[in-house]
Amino acid sequence: MSILGVITEYNPFHNGHLYHLQRAKELTQATTTIAVMSGQFVQRGEPALIDKWQRAKIALEHGIDLVIELPTAFAIQSAELFAYGAVSILDQLKVSTLVFGSESNNLDELTTVANLLANESDHFRNQLHYYLNEGQSYPKAVNSTINSILIKGTATAKQDALYKANDILGIQYLRAIKHMESNIKALVVARMHSEYTDMTIRNETIASATAIRNELLTSQQTAIVKSLVPENSLLTLNQAISKNRLNSWENYYRTIQIMLSSYSKEQLSEIAGMDEGLENRLQSQVQHANSFAELIVLSVSKRYTATKIKRTLLNLLLNLTKDLHTQLGLEQGAKYLRVLGFNANGQAYLNSVKNELTVPIITNIPRERPLMLDFDLKANSIYNIGINRIDAATEYKEKPIILE
Repeated sequence: MSILGVITEYNPFHNGHLYHLQRAKELTQATTTIAVMSGQFVQRGEPALIDKWQRAKIALEHGIDLVIELPTAFAIQSAELFAYGAVSILDQLKVSTLVFGSESNNLDELTTVANLLANESDHFRNQLHYYLNEGQSYPKAVNSTINSILIKGTATAKQDALYKANDILGIQYLRAIKHMESNIKALVVARMHSEYTDMTIRNETIASATAIRNELLTSQQTAIVKSLVPENSLLTLNQAISKNRLNSWENYYRTIQIMLSSYSKEQLSEIAGMDEGLENRLQSQVQHANSFAELIVLSVSKRYTATKIKRTLLNLLLNLTKDLHTQLGLEQGAKYLRVLGFNANGQAYLNSVKNELTVPIITNIPRERPLMLDFDLKANSIYNIGINRIDAATEYKEKPIILE
C-alpha cells in the first residue's frame, strides 16, 4: 500500500497543481492520496482567496482522497514551522511518500542542505549571525550561510545559489522528516513554466497562483485565467466573484489602520514577529498609505521583507501575541487532525489508522478543545468578516465534505 502525501494551499487550484498531483501519483503509484492544506490564512501572511471548504472540495474533485487542515498556528508561520506542522500530520497518518514541487529538481542537493540545517553547528550559527549583522533579512542570511558552507564543502553546490520558494519549503520538509525520525520518503516534481512569486501570466496554460490571484482581484473576472485552471476551479471562482467573496488583505486594511494608530508601541511590541523597531516603522508608514499594498511597499526595507511584514500584520489582526505563540506549543506538532473532506477511499483509510493515532480526529467542534483549535475558530471568524459572511456559528455547523 502506497500512501502519498502532499502539502498544499491550492490558493486557488490551478493547472500546475493538477500537473504536480498527477505526476506525484505516477511516481508513487499511490493507493491513497492525502493533502494537508492551509485553512483560511496562508503561509505568505495573507487571507486565502477563497475559503478552505471550497478549496477542499476542488481538491477532492481532482484526485485527493483525504483533506486535513493545517492548523492556522502553523499555516501562517515561516517555512520551518509551516513544514514542521504539516509533516507532523503526514507522519501521524503513516504517509509513505511526500512529493513536493521544486525549482531545482535536485533532491540530493536539497537533502544536503536540510541535513546541514538539522545539525546546526557553531560555525553555521556564527556565519548566520555574520550575515544578519550585515543587515541581510533572515531568509537571505540563511541562503548566504548555506552557500558559504556548501561551496566549500561539496563539489555539486551551486555558486551563490539562491533557493526559491518551493525549494525552501522542500528543504524544511526534509529537515522536519529528519528531526522526527519519520519513515516518510521524499520525492520532487519539477516546477513548470512559472516561479512561485511570478506576478504576471506568461504562459497559456500554466501560471503561478500569485499571478492568478492578482488578475482575479484586479479584474474581478475570469476571462484571462480560464485556460489556467481546471473547470471545477473556474466554476468556483466565478461563483465567488458573483457573490463578492474573493478575499484579500485590502478587506482588512481599515482594521489594520485603526490597530496601528491606536495601539501603543508597548502593545504592538507584544505581537509575535514584531521585532524591535518594526512597530515604529509601521506606525509611521500607515499615516501615508492609502491601501494595504501601499503600506507594504512603504514599509519594506533591507531588514524587513514584504512577507515578514505581512505575517507580522496578520499576527496583529489575529492577536497572536508572543505569549500566545509560546502557549500554542508549536514545537510539539499538530494537536489534532481536522478533517475538511474525504471520498470513500479516504474515509476507509482514515478508519484503518485511527486506532494508531496519538492525536484526536476532529470532524465536529468539541466543547473541550485545545488552544490551537480555538485559534483556528477565531481565524475563521475574522476571515468571514473580510467577505461579509457574519454568521458567527458557521464553523460550528460545517461538516467534512463527502465526495460520493
